[in-house]
Amino acid sequence: MKNEYPASKISEKLDFLLVVPVYKEEKIIEENVKSLVNYLDSLKLKYRIVISVAPSPDNTLQKAMEIKSNYEVVDVIMEEKKLGRGFSVREAWKVYDANVYAFIDADLSTGIEVIEKSIKIVGGGECDIAVASRYVDGASARRPPLRKFVSKKYNGLMNYIFKTNLKDFQCGYKAAGKSVIDYVIPKTTIDSWFWDAELLVIAISLGFRVKEIPVKWIEYKYNKTSFKRLASDIFLHGSGILYLKGEIINLKK
Repeated sequence: MKNEYPASKISEKLDFLLVVPVYKEEKIIEENVKSLVNYLDSLKLKYRIVISVAPSPDNTLQKAMEIKSNYEVVDVIMEEKKLGRGFSVREAWKVYDANVYAFIDADLSTGIEVIEKSIKIVGGGECDIAVASRYVDGASARRPPLRKFVSKKYNGLMNYIFKTNLKDFQCGYKAAGKSVIDYVIPKTTIDSWFWDAELLVIAISLGFRVKEIPVKWIEYKYNKTSFKRLASDIFLHGSGILYLKGEIINLKK
């Protein structure tokens, strides 16, 4: 992984670290990172935003570098390969020292208000991981009906297999405390979008506390669901479940 900052761990102590994984996001990344900077400035935190850029066929990297030049609180990671959200977030979290670590999808579908809530409950010791959720009381999700149906069935299957009790494993915002970074992240190995589920299942199996935060979700990327996209998601998560089942068995040995 090539970085725009030293590869060794950065000693600066932060209140909050936010990773934004991006791929083909040149149209939205500038405006959305600006919104994040303005919002986090209002919270009066010592923070950094890390834009983790997977190799893109558009000008996402150039946009990210322009943003970095305009904001001192923004860093950029240039990934050598497009491996997925798990790789992007895990590798960035390893480099920094913070009280609360988080990631958010670049389209900000979760809304940014979830950030302050997560910092309060993770930083305040109420839980170890805070998860944005589209399906708990107080949440709403504007999504294509088929994606919503499949998503709910998937979450039910995860809970049945792993004996968990979460409504939403895959929503695009999660925050974690330092103990999770030290003891759970080293045990995660999945690079794809299924990493979210891996992180949560392993954390729960080790006794870490997870709390879901209701969000008002707007689906920006998919106005309709193609069969090809749906089949790809089913394969990704199906194979991920099988792999994760083996991981959990090994953890308990």
